[in-house]
Amino acid sequence: MTMFSFNMGDNGYAPAPYGPGYLSGIGASQPVAAAAQAQAQSAPATLAPAAVAPPNGFGMNSAATPFGFNLGTGQLLLGGLQAISNFMAARDQNRLARQQFNYTREVTDTNLANQIRSYNTRLEDRVRTRTAMERGQEGGMTEASGAEYMERNRARRGGTL
Repeated sequence: MTMFSFNMGDNGYAPAPYGPGYLSGIGASQPVAAAAQAQAQSAPATLAPAAVAPPNGFGMNSAATPFGFNLGTGQLLLGGLQAISNFMAARDQNRLARQQFNYTREVTDTNLANQIRSYNTRLEDRVRTRTAMERGQEGGMTEASGAEYMERNRARRGGTL
């Protein structure tokens, strides 16, 4: 029962007093259930009241309002609002993840560029020192062979360090 049922049945309509299953023994004493079934069998079928929608159309699943003020419409509306809310939250989450990825990529690219620059500077210093130490020695490194060695072993973006 909902809080707006006003002593109506579970579906919002007044229950038919002699319909099938009425007082079938669940929660009723056996003599009462037997008397109710006997009375239901003896009553003509045309006298059983039919379930009729309330005239104002505010019952649950009311036939008077196919898409009006009823529980199904409220649930549909709330489900739609929840779907829109979930979509907006997912979109914001995706935007934040993309910003974080771009920031991380920028930091990583800067770090890689600095490491390449540092490696090349150390390599150039070693080659210069070796060229200066071996100048004039037989089989030693000359400035031309030092420049060639630097060019061959220089670290580049996309290459190995």
